[in-house]
Amino acid sequence: MDDKTPVSYILPANKGHGLCSYVLLFFLLEKQNLFLQKYCIEGRIKYDSLPKVKVKDLSAIHLISYHPDRDLLPMIDTVVYRSETTNDIVFNTLRDKIRQERISPAVICQIKEELRSKTFPDLCGSMDTLDIAIMFLKSVGADPESLLNDFIVNLLQIDHFFVSQKAQMYCKCKHVQSLWITLALEKTKRLEKHYEESFDCVSFAFKEKLSEEQRCALYDIFGNLQIEQLAFMSEIIFEFILLNIDIPNEDEELKNMDRDGFKEALSTYLFDPPYLNEALTPDWLQHVVDALPLEGYIQEFFVVMLLRHGFS
Repeated sequence: MDDKTPVSYILPANKGHGLCSYVLLFFLLEKQNLFLQKYCIEGRIKYDSLPKVKVKDLSAIHLISYHPDRDLLPMIDTVVYRSETTNDIVFNTLRDKIRQERISPAVICQIKEELRSKTFPDLCGSMDTLDIAIMFLKSVGADPESLLNDFIVNLLQIDHFFVSQKAQMYCKCKHVQSLWITLALEKTKRLEKHYEESFDCVSFAFKEKLSEEQRCALYDIFGNLQIEQLAFMSEIIFEFILLNIDIPNEDEELKNMDRDGFKEALSTYLFDPPYLNEALTPDWLQHVVDALPLEGYIQEFFVVMLLRHGFS
């Protein structure tokens, strides 16, 4: 922008020149509301108890200051990244540029342990930064063996990213998808503990509550699994939800889970996982998937409840 740019570009409007300002303002308002919600969760206070200030009484102390380059531009990158794409499209594009591998089980356990001691805002901040990194990686690519921390700090000039020292030292660009899933899982667990909406990208058609009969059926199937097996299956289903459910396919139409069925879709996902060098599906997990009925009382929208069952 310069002195010749029409002022209409900075006046929010839902069409025309002011559309960009409108989207940015909407995004900032959403960020502010999310910040207040997180503050209430951390402080264990009710949202309605927050003080309210009338417009005529506003002063500088009530406003949020920001640096245009350091704070505003990453926000713009994030809103473009999240509003125009889905997890499936983003990570498919990323995998076309950089092959992705899972973080080793030993390292992932250490990362998870570190994440549990971090604050919710720190966790969300790391995910926002990781979103920006993924946006660039899927566009320009990088050496799969190069450290992810070097890419973020040296190339993107973003400091203080990792909430996990182990991730900072170990994770490479080929691990970015696995790390993102790990952070998203920890975030979801915390939201679930506070009864907050955790799958905002999944339609309500997949969130219906289980009947007592359906709950009993699930306990029959999963009742003999060990805690470690339940946790492993929960993580697989969580990953499956984020990358496969309620998202556009190549024809930009919603994937029809009524047609494919949860069992068939999950089996396909296990057969063709989104990682290279993936270990074979454990026999016990394949037996559990095989035990799911092709149709009937276990429908595709029960996957959210399956995930929560694993969290308990």
